[in-house]
Amino acid sequence: MLEISAFHPWDLDDLEIQDNQPSMAQCLTASPNLVEQLTNTPFACTASDEAGVILVAGVYELYPGVAECWGLIGKRFGEYSISIHRKALDILETLHNDYGYYRLQMMCQADFKEANRWARMLGFKEEGVMRRYGIWDTDYVLYAKIQEKTNG
Repeated sequence: MLEISAFHPWDLDDLEIQDNQPSMAQCLTASPNLVEQLTNTPFACTASDEAGVILVAGVYELYPGVAECWGLIGKRFGEYSISIHRKALDILETLHNDYGYYRLQMMCQADFKEANRWARMLGFKEEGVMRRYGIWDTDYVLYAKIQEKTNG
């Protein structure tokens, strides 16, 4: 059964990431300050079951109203993709409606087709390619999910 809990740095040790994400994993493990920053947010979580960690993900505030979404997806994600997708949609809606984030953004490795597809399925729109951005001199795609201003 899928369980969602608070993210802890040691969850990374139990996550068998998908083959397309080594640069993100290396970035996290090489940057203890970044892992600490991600851990100390109210929106960092781990999805796991009896067999281990399936996904670690979260959101951290860049400044009021704007937040960055991040995640590492495990090889067993497919077993729970529908339930995790639904939970992610609920969280994104909550961030917009209850926490006042009008801009949520995320980056995906340009060559990681599944991650880019999932970003679009979550309602993120591509804003551009960040060339040579990644830790291994790789390109990333920047996505944003914008809550439009309401007339009020």
